[in-house]
Amino acid sequence: MRTLANHSGLATHVLRHRETVGFLAPVRDSAGRRRQGLSDVTRVAVVLRGEAEALRSRVAAAQASLALIQCARCDH
Repeated sequence: MRTLANHSGLATHVLRHRETVGFLAPVRDSAGRRRQGLSDVTRVAVVLRGEAEALRSRVAAAQASLALIQCARCDH
């Protein structure tokens, strides 16, 4: 878990939460430790990319809204 956290930039508690909600499903070894595989790494990368795209979209929408507000205040 820590290695995946270090590579992804996410905290381990975030990865555990994502496991709880079903985004990740790492196998466990005989001692019960999580063993993330390539599919887990890929899934984290896809989710992070999607979150980044969604954030960019929200920022663009907020900027457009602010521009409308500023335009409404101007005299033209």
